[in-house]
Amino acid sequence: MHRELLAQAREGSHRFLRLIDEAVSGQGWEVSYHRDSAEERLKSAKRNGKALFHMYDPYHDNALTYRLVYYMPFWQIEKSAKRWEWDVAQAQFDPSEIDKAEARQFHRFWSQRLFGEAVADVTKEGFAYVPLQGRLLDHRSFQAMSPAEMVLATVEQEPDLPIVLTLHPKETYTADEMTALEEICAAYPRVVIGEQDWLTYLAECDYLVTQNSSAALAAMFFRKPSVLFGQIDFHHICGNVYDVGVEEAFRQVKAGGQKFKAYLKWFLQDNTINAGKDDVHQQILDRMRRHGWDI
Repeated sequence: MHRELLAQAREGSHRFLRLIDEAVSGQGWEVSYHRDSAEERLKSAKRNGKALFHMYDPYHDNALTYRLVYYMPFWQIEKSAKRWEWDVAQAQFDPSEIDKAEARQFHRFWSQRLFGEAVADVTKEGFAYVPLQGRLLDHRSFQAMSPAEMVLATVEQEPDLPIVLTLHPKETYTADEMTALEEICAAYPRVVIGEQDWLTYLAECDYLVTQNSSAALAAMFFRKPSVLFGQIDFHHICGNVYDVGVEEAFRQVKAGGQKFKAYLKWFLQDNTINAGKDDVHQQILDRMRRHGWDI
């Protein structure tokens, strides 16, 4: 794990890592903590034991990866670092199997806890919101097309609707990337780069378009649908370009009918390790056993 997480693990102040320690120690295992350097990851393959990597790909048979599922206290332990290869990504979502009252309660509680007053006044102001990520000119393997091409595809699918783009605050964009965006905005004046808070756009947009930004998951708390151009774990009720193509993905989103409350309960509560639950130790052990660990 990275340096800060390592310090928290060793002092016992990181709740989920402490729970993992308690779960495996209760089965007679011993725990040691290491940096996430390439050297330490290579050493893990030769040790007489198992390894958990924080977010890194578990490249050998005795390793798994663990990662926060977007919001505390939801975590997951998996055999792949790629979210779109996780168990939940391969599972089928059936809203008829979700208790409606429980879904409403889950949605109400977590909407307020995560977004507070931002979810109090949700409207549709007649624009598509496109939260951009990084590498705008690159078409990566998990993407249907590059982010810049995604914006142009959105323009084609929405000949009249205004389109608001936002830049990711943690990304550094190249001059070529910014030039590409400026050229798109100049060619299509209804495409603009927005400067307001992203939660404002979630509350006011008609729907989202993104590669696989977590903003699309957050949008579900605002009851807003999303078109995805990239693979991800929370794709089930989104218009997924990677699977069905551009036109069909936009058609699905505009058709509506997404079961946001049932989905969020299913995705976050039913398909993660909830570090706030009384049976969390058992959840941790079950995930390890699911991926072949004899513990």
